Amino acid sequence: MELTLIAALAKNNVIGKDGQTPWYIPEDLQRFKLLTVGYPVIMGRKTYESIPEKVRPLKKRLNVVLTQQDDYNSNGIYVVHSLEDALSSLQEKRPFQEEINYDRAFVIGGGSIYREALPRANRLELTHVHKEYEGDTLFPKVNFDEWVETEHLERNGYSFSTYIRKPKRE
Repeated sequence: MELTLIAALAKNNVIGKDGQTPWYIPEDLQRFKLLTVGYPVIMGRKTYESIPEKVRPLKKRLNVVLTQQDDYNSNGIYVVHSLEDALSSLQEKRPFQEEINYDRAFVIGGGSIYREALPRANRLELTHVHKEYEGDTLFPKVNFDEWVETEHLERNGYSFSTYIRKPKRE
């Protein structure tokens, strides 16, 4: 299973402030939906709760929520207690949903989940916001020497990039 991290980040790696994204880029939201529909999306509890109630759980995706709370429950989500649990369940196609493609899973936040998942990821779908923002949640530092940019779309004030991890040298 391919593991993809998808995020929008400022020049200073900020991805959030007080549980919200500090910018609003409609094209980024459209791209997020286009890329993730039909796949599992893995997120932390705070990220899940930051999604507006009217659109959560995210439709046409298997919403996998990581939390340390033993009794956490919300309709339409699959609760796990570690990234390892999430990945092994998805490898086994659990919970099975006919319309879900289990060949790829997307990690959609927050900061600590990105940090834990980055060493295992083989693809990054990043929106680079060409400005610095104040924030309390950061995307982990990426060593771009380990990645190849395979796609780049420049926009006014931001850009979209796809990166594939380079094969490890023996």
